[in-house]
Formats: sequence, C-alpha cells, structure tokens
Amino acid sequence: MSGTAGPGRRRLAIAVPTYNEAANVGPLLDALDGELAGLADVDATVLVIDDASPDGTAALVESLADRYRHLRVEVLRRPGKRGLGAAYADGLARLLARPEIDLVLTMDADLSHDPRHIPAMLDAARHAQVVVGSRYVPGGSTADWAWYRRLVSRLGNLYAQAWLGSTITDSTGGFNLFDAGLLRRVGVETMTADGYGFGLELKHTAASTARGVAQVPITFVDRRQGQSKIPRNTIWRNLVLVPALRGRLRAAGSGPRPRPAPGGAERRSPSAAQGGDRAGS
Repeated sequence: MSGTAGPGRRRLAIAVPTYNEAANVGPLLDALDGELAGLADVDATVLVIDDASPDGTAALVESLADRYRHLRVEVLRRPGKRGLGAAYADGLARLLARPEIDLVLTMDADLSHDPRHIPAMLDAARHAQVVVGSRYVPGGSTADWAWYRRLVSRLGNLYAQAWLGSTITDSTGGFNLFDAGLLRRVGVETMTADGYGFGLELKHTAASTARGVAQVPITFVDRRQGQSKIPRNTIWRNLVLVPALRGRLRAAGSGPRPRPAPGGAERRSPSAAQGGDRAGS
C-alpha cells in the first residue's frame, strides 16, 4: 500500500512485537488486511517490532510488505531479545513521533488477538481515548483455556481492580487501542515497568487522564504455532507492580471512575468529564 490518507480518514498504527513468529505473522497480516478492507475511513500502518528472531520473522515480513492493499507494513529491527516492554517502548516511540497518527493499537503476533474485533474497538474509540479488548466483560471469553488458567487470570485481574479502584476488567490483556495524542501527553518513555508489566502500566497511566475509557468484548485463543514467550515470574512481578503503580497514580492524581455504558463499554459521565477517569486496565 502506498500514498497518503484521504480527508476524513483516521490514521491507525498497529504495533506488533515479535520474536520467532514466522509461522504466525503472515496469517496475521493477511487477516488484518482483510479486516481493514471493510473500513473505508481508516488508513492503517502495521509496525512489526522484531528482536532479531532466529527464525527470520523480520525478513519474512519485509518480503510480504508489498502484497497488502489496505495496510502499510514496516519492520523495526532491534539488535537482540530485550523483552516485550522494551519492544513496545521502542515501537511506540517511533510511531508517536509521526504527528499524523491518530490511534495506536497494540496486539500480539500469535493470532490470540483476532483482528475481527478491531472494527468494534475503532467504533468505541469515537467516544473513548482508551479502548480495552477485554476477556472479562459480557461477550468476552477465553474459549480454549483450562479452568485453572482462567481462575489464575481472573484473580489477577480482580487483584488489579481492587488495588487500583478500577472498573476495567482486563488489566493484563495486550489488545488495546489508544488515542495517539493521549499517549504523547502521557509519555511512553516515562513507563518504568518492563516485560508484560509495561502494558499494564501504560494502560492504567493512560486511562487515569483519558477522556473516556471503553471495554469491548473479545475472544482470546491460545497460539496454534510456536512457543509462549511469557516468563514464569510474570505473575509475581505484576503482583508487586500493581501496588507500586497505585502509589504513582495517586501521587499524580486521578478522578472518578468511568460509568458503564451499553454494549460492554465504559463512558465518562458529564460530571466525570470535568475531573478525569480513575485509572483502569
């Protein structure tokens, strides 16, 4: 895809970190291109942020880039495996440096985040600066998880809700849409968490000053190809991160919680619009 966005089109950037995702990234890009074909008001760029994958993920994406009609595809090659948080920090900094970008979507490369949910997220973004793809609102699910994995995930998210005073149900999920201007004001470079905690911190920090926070139900499915990159200590690190994050957000100040809106979303009420949303993710 080439050229510039037409008048009235929203400019969407999609950040996709990868490490050894050669088996998944092609099908993901195909699915994104197909989904975006039906969105006449969106001009999309996908940035694949690759940590020198030994399986040749970056080279594969570069070889595929010209085949897509409805999205531009770029690759940010990093010199080695430095972790998910650092990948997002580098990729988001690159995207946010472009003043024409209106919206930024984060998602996984392993097809666990289905592009079919993107139209609903973009629709929610018309009234919310943070849109959370949630497994834990009505209509959301983790279809192929064992009961104990669902329990651990649900308890972890309830823990974050309780500590942070949040109404947002999915703190740990990585499928999120942000207003680009909001992220520029927040300052991605100010995030201190690394690994999977980076997304949790970014989501809560952005939501704490957002003009509207929404949740859209998603169905999360496990990867079909490749190996999980989630470190074993992720749960314990997030348990420590959440109380520390509460302290930082309280020191910065946060306003009332967003009120639930129809359709699984949360919108700011008129009174809340004066004071800001309570942080949530």
